[in-house]
Amino acid sequence: MSLFSLVNKFVRQIGAASLDVVASEGVAMFVDPELLHSGGDQSHRAGGHAQDGADHLARGPLESGMFGNFAAADSFHGAVTAAHAQHVKNLQGHQETLTSVGSKAHTAANGFTTMDQNNATELRAVRPSSGTTLRT
Repeated sequence: MSLFSLVNKFVRQIGAASLDVVASEGVAMFVDPELLHSGGDQSHRAGGHAQDGADHLARGPLESGMFGNFAAADSFHGAVTAAHAQHVKNLQGHQETLTSVGSKAHTAANGFTTMDQNNATELRAVRPSSGTTLRT
């Protein structure tokens, strides 16, 4: 598998929206680790907001009889209760997804930084006068 294929697979796994990568076969690749960390932080923050929303929504009581004491009201209450529960579940799912994307962005940033540092070290070992500087 080529480097290009591996990078594309990795980008798809961590979510392309949080990774600024320009790569093609034989062309240099640029990754901004600070931007990845920033995106990861924003994703974690958004996940926290989703969980706060789920917690707040889950506290809202849907008492029986709140729409009246007749068959249609009971049926409507059942539908509203089911929709309410689904919204809470959806928000919890959003929280899990957002925090997962944030964690993957941090992992990617750390991985790219480590790889860049290792490559610079290897390059200096081969060409001590190259003056290679690390980008972090």
